[in-house]
Amino acid sequence: MYILVQKKELQNKFVIASIVLAMLWSINAAKDEYRFATGSKEGVYIKELGGNSRVLGNDLLNTRIFLQNDQFFATYSSGQEVLSNIFQPSGTDYIIHVLGDKKREDYLNSFKNGNFKYTATIREDYTSWELWVLRANWFFYRELYRNWHPIYANRYEMYWERNENDTDNVILDGYTVNIVDINETTKKLIVSCNRNISGIADVFVDYATNKKNNLFSKLIFRCDVKISNTDANLTAEEKEKESNYLRGTSAEYIPIRVSNGYGEVTITSNPSNNTYLTINDAKCDGIYTVGYQYLSIESVDQETNTFILKSTLNSRDAINDISFVKYGDIEYTVENIESNGDEIRIVVDKKIIELQNQPNILKVK
Repeated sequence: MYILVQKKELQNKFVIASIVLAMLWSINAAKDEYRFATGSKEGVYIKELGGNSRVLGNDLLNTRIFLQNDQFFATYSSGQEVLSNIFQPSGTDYIIHVLGDKKREDYLNSFKNGNFKYTATIREDYTSWELWVLRANWFFYRELYRNWHPIYANRYEMYWERNENDTDNVILDGYTVNIVDINETTKKLIVSCNRNISGIADVFVDYATNKKNNLFSKLIFRCDVKISNTDANLTAEEKEKESNYLRGTSAEYIPIRVSNGYGEVTITSNPSNNTYLTINDAKCDGIYTVGYQYLSIESVDQETNTFILKSTLNSRDAINDISFVKYGDIEYTVENIESNGDEIRIVVDKKIIELQNQPNILKVK
């Protein structure tokens, strides 16, 4: 009898505690709702999204003005599709979900044959993961870089339009591809060309991963190769993202970034203790360059007329030998460039007029 009474008391206490917690939660939620309804709203209100965007609101609205209701194909769907009331033409919202040869073929056909004016990709200086996305999905990006060029950018996306001519931004000669034998599992591919050239080399590689003649090799069910950009000027984060894996034996195209006339990657067979690598052929089909680069501005130093940019793989290449930059509709002559650690400082010839509610994007050539 005593045990039953004690159990009943515990149940009553539990019910009371639950009621108190529910009341406290309701009061707290009501306070939040009241503050939201009566307080000042942060960010920019976007009707199509049903609320305020505190980070990229102006980018979305300005891009809608740029698009003027034209259709576009985005590798990563975002709020821009909601504002434009469209769906990704291929039916796949994110390119990293395009897995397998058949899916890739369908995605690429949708891109090649689609009736849209622009293509949107994620900016490499917005997230370094875009470096890896390009490498892992070179089947798509080689088509983009060969036949399209950047025309507009916001803080997180780059917009491209089709070239008027097939070879507008493609270098078709004046380069070499050399194979360097590092060891039995690793080979290096080196692309060399004129020092004035920076871009992405489209290199075809025919390779094979072979099992060694030992006991452990007989237990291997799966082999692959790792492709790594081994440029000494890469940061640790860039080195991590500038690598990807491919099937063990194949013949396909890979990207090799060229900076000031030089680019290199290593190809390593895995598992390295029980395999060796053979490269049957390697040749370059062209080097893709970009006429104009769109770089994100971190801040502006008005006292010294200086644009301050984040130092990235893309921005470091883009500032080579530039003589002018464009911010908004105003062109500035470049007087000096300083690259120091994580930032790049571009000193220009006159006072910088900062834009309001516009993308902080610097256009360089």
